[in-house]
Amino acid sequence: MALQQNSKIDLVLFDVGGVIIDLFLDSVRQAVLNQCRMPVSVYEGITRATFEREPFSATENATIGVITTEEYLEEFRTGCDNGVSISTIKSNLESVIGPERREMVELIRTLSNRVRVAAFTNTIELHWNLLIDHNRFSFFGSVEKVIASHILGLAKPMPAAYRAVSEILGVEPMNVLFIDDIERNVLAAREVGMSSAQYTSYSDLCETLQSLDLR
Repeated sequence: MALQQNSKIDLVLFDVGGVIIDLFLDSVRQAVLNQCRMPVSVYEGITRATFEREPFSATENATIGVITTEEYLEEFRTGCDNGVSISTIKSNLESVIGPERREMVELIRTLSNRVRVAAFTNTIELHWNLLIDHNRFSFFGSVEKVIASHILGLAKPMPAAYRAVSEILGVEPMNVLFIDDIERNVLAAREVGMSSAQYTSYSDLCETLQSLDLR
């Protein structure tokens, strides 16, 4: 886990999917392609999530709250060849949300005793409604705030997103350590002055935190 540290760390900002919880992206992709008979090119167009060019994809628009869940599901329905139901598509898309990683939840709980901890997730309303089920996910109780892109109206790797999150949390970007599993999000955080590291494994994350005297 390569770390670029810019200043004293007052807050550790975690990504959620792929870091704190598991995501089943591949299995959902296969379900939509096979069960719903969606062409690969259509699926890739709908699910593009890089925010590199406009017009944004349906997933990008849902991630910044521009379209509703109903509109998002309809994009998938019209892209399928077999008249699959909206409820089937919804069930498939919801199954991307996996369980918490217990070791990460415990790490965050311990870390929160030493430094401020928050989370910033690129998500959509459909998935957010699952994440806020505290019977299923407990990490909310160990962070001071979870900021969701579809509510914020901005998403990683938009520079404005990191600045807005910093403002909401009342911290300067240079005093934030940002952890994300996607390289482009990590690099974008560095561009706005955050210390940042790409999550590759639990053990590497522990080493990074220890090197900063945070563990």
